[in-house]
Amino acid sequence: MLVIEKSKADRIPSYVPTTPVPDTDLISIDWVRTESDLLAEIQECAQLSSQSVVELEAMLLQYCRQHRLKDEWVDSVRTYLGVDGV
Repeated sequence: MLVIEKSKADRIPSYVPTTPVPDTDLISIDWVRTESDLLAEIQECAQLSSQSVVELEAMLLQYCRQHRLKDEWVDSVRTYLGVDGV
């Protein structure tokens, strides 16, 4: 989970999906669905591969199913990253 303080939310571009974390002063950043020209440029220059949203969701789903994770961890994948089927 990628989080920042709510007080710094204005630093996050409006196209980046975020979700408030209940009972905290944090917001979660949905890095799975964040598309950024800058990030794409960095990945290309560094010759890093990038995965699509569908691929990232499948990888997270597979990870959740293969490992014995705490319910809270799995719930956060579902709630803050929107990965259904976990």
